[in-house]
Amino acid sequence: TTPTPLNLSGNGGLILTKNYTGTHAWSLVDTVRGVSSDLEPSTTAAATTQSTGITSVSSTGYTTGTLAKRNSNTLGFVDYVMRQGPKFLQIIQQTATGSAVNVNHNLGIRPGFILAKSTTLTHGWCCWHRFVAPTDFSAASTGFSTNATAAVRYATYLDVTDTFFNNEIYSWNGSTQTIAYQGGTVVYYVFGHDPSPSGRIQCWGYTGNGSTTGPVIELGWTPRLLIIKSRSTGNWVVLDTSRGLTSANDAVLNLNLANAQTSSQWVDPTPTGFQIKTTVADLNTADVNYMYVAFR
Repeated sequence: TTPTPLNLSGNGGLILTKNYTGTHAWSLVDTVRGVSSDLEPSTTAAATTQSTGITSVSSTGYTTGTLAKRNSNTLGFVDYVMRQGPKFLQIIQQTATGSAVNVNHNLGIRPGFILAKSTTLTHGWCCWHRFVAPTDFSAASTGFSTNATAAVRYATYLDVTDTFFNNEIYSWNGSTQTIAYQGGTVVYYVFGHDPSPSGRIQCWGYTGNGSTTGPVIELGWTPRLLIIKSRSTGNWVVLDTSRGLTSANDAVLNLNLANAQTSSQWVDPTPTGFQIKTTVADLNTADVNYMYVAFR
């Protein structure tokens, strides 16, 4: 049983898990679909019922069963636990109609990042992010997937407001495209973008410079969790302070892969954000744009 100050039973939320010392797949469950319904962000698989994964949630924590990708003897695991809340996260499940419709949300703020996945079909993860380039504040990115390295396919002016978003959100793996509204039963993970002093999440981007003295990103606070993806071809990079996001070597996971973590000095946290400290293509090729989601 894992204690947490987040009231998952009262407010709802999600638990994203990775075996960081081995090669078990990522596991994503939430309280809207039910915590036994398991999705894998690194694959196109439909949801599976895992009665021995997360077995219960409460106002003070959650209990993990014997499912290997959540609880294997001697292996290390990291859980990213997020509670639903205004300006931060809302989880929505709907039956797709086969055509684009507006989906209402109650974040109270314009979303910054949306993940959509069919729970009933073998479809790619459909992603939308508010960033295209530093000089374009009206378009956004769609046509990319957590299960693929492919470059973003579209710069779009899709309607995404502080009360609804259009579900014409695409996945793309370099050869195959799916759209969220084609997906049977679909779950949407709708993340806010809140740059206020009390905000807990920011979704934006930077342009690489190809130097170990890389771009400095200002958030107003030190991130505890970073997810970064190139708008060109590249892996999804996941860094967090629990495993090691430091000014020395960082513990690096990839959301699109089941691999174990590696260790490299890629990002330095600062009191007000972070700085890129590598020339690796996944984070810092000159003149390439990168999207990030930063959690406080």
